[in-house]
Amino acid sequence: MNKVFLSRRNYIANLDFFAKTTGLEIMPVLKANAYGHGLAEIASLTKTRYIVVNSLAEAEIAKQYFHGQILVLTLPNKIPRKLSKQFEFVVQNDDDIAKFRDVVESVNIHLAINTGMNRLGVRPKELEEFAKKVLLAPNLHVEGVFSHLFDADATSEEISRKQIELFDASVEKLRELHINPPLIHLAATAGSLLVAKSRYANAARVGLGVYGLNPLSRDHPQYRKFAKLKPVLSLTSRIIQINQLEPGDKVSYNGTFTAKKPMMVGVVAVGYYDGVPRELSNRGSLLVNGHNCPIVGKVCMNLTTIDISDLDVHIGDEACVISARTRDPNSLQRMSEDYNLFIYQLPLGVAAELPREIIA
Repeated sequence: MNKVFLSRRNYIANLDFFAKTTGLEIMPVLKANAYGHGLAEIASLTKTRYIVVNSLAEAEIAKQYFHGQILVLTLPNKIPRKLSKQFEFVVQNDDDIAKFRDVVESVNIHLAINTGMNRLGVRPKELEEFAKKVLLAPNLHVEGVFSHLFDADATSEEISRKQIELFDASVEKLRELHINPPLIHLAATAGSLLVAKSRYANAARVGLGVYGLNPLSRDHPQYRKFAKLKPVLSLTSRIIQINQLEPGDKVSYNGTFTAKKPMMVGVVAVGYYDGVPRELSNRGSLLVNGHNCPIVGKVCMNLTTIDISDLDVHIGDEACVISARTRDPNSLQRMSEDYNLFIYQLPLGVAAELPREIIA
């Protein structure tokens, strides 16, 4: 009954947009079930040279559908002795180096540099010593070096500029040690517009943006540059019940909505488990037959009630729960901006087991 649709055309258009706008090699990020879109499905649509995932488990799934290189961000506690040649790994400390001692063949790695986020990576002042340890590991080949711009969505570029300077200096230090990784990636979606200020970065790890979602606030000076992004995901359901209400009748848990006049309410077989944020209770909307239908009452786990008064609606009619048109009030972008919801988390709310269908 509930179904997720993924637009091939929109996904490819977003990849092209970032490649043309930034002039960088784009490494789509497919971690967290491809940001809730479906790892297998998105991997099958991706024809870039690289993709990025979080874990070895995700990499094992992705390689069944994607034939390029797969960068794994987080190492498992124990690395198998034999690894797919498709897999490349992030290395950021001595423990990571040690994990590869028993791996049979050469492994491509990407050195993580901590330029200020203080989350992961080696500090620039420790880079030379660490790099020398990597050089002593016979089965490790430095294929990439990277960092992460932690304030790229801010209206000021000051912090990001300092990070870029520090990153460029780190790349120079590696070159002095005769480490010349061909892939140098610094930014995610928001930071992709800033990477031109780096002397060395030639790639970007783009997550949210390739799915057609804009991480910048409406007042950000670069917000409009992402206007061409096209949402990839849409979600539909069905009306399974229609109730006629009289003035004073209440709807859903705790009776937070009370009918002020006679009205018709449709019950849609979708809820916060499936991907409707509970924060939309009594303020969001779904689309039915092209009409905007306000959500009335609290969103339930698997049911949502909407106002269908004055509409020609029947049991079994389709309801568009998440629209793939940015301008629609029930698009993920509008949900985020209109109701102050975290844009990165919204697509992750779409239940992983809902069937996904790739459409044109």
